[in-house]
Amino acid sequence: LPPQICCPNSFAMAELTHVAGLVTNDSVKSGSTHPSLMPTVVIFDTTLSRGLPDWVRFGTALRGVEHAIGAVCHPKATEDIRSRALRGLALVNKGLKGMVEDPDSEEAQVNCYLGGWMAIRALNTGCYPSIAHF
Repeated sequence: LPPQICCPNSFAMAELTHVAGLVTNDSVKSGSTHPSLMPTVVIFDTTLSRGLPDWVRFGTALRGVEHAIGAVCHPKATEDIRSRALRGLALVNKGLKGMVEDPDSEEAQVNCYLGGWMAIRALNTGCYPSIAHF
């Protein structure tokens, strides 16, 4: 695949993995993985996530919590992975609290995004999937 540039507009972090999910014609959830699916460049612009409905904003930001917990609890997690995931969890927590106060807060959105990125990177180091993907 050619180099990829992604511009996420929420906080789910799926764009930052080498995993692609899909639903087949038979409505079966499936997917594929390959190292070349990992984006070459990621551009996060808070203007893309402003004005999202709360269910999208908070629902996707909570994925950072899920990813951090999955990385921390995974049997293959190292101290470095756990540390990265916990730093990400702290940022997501700060961002979620900030978005409760001001849903369009740029600082809160950046905290959710950066924390989610740290958590998904922890999972991408060999701890994926863990708990929420049984």
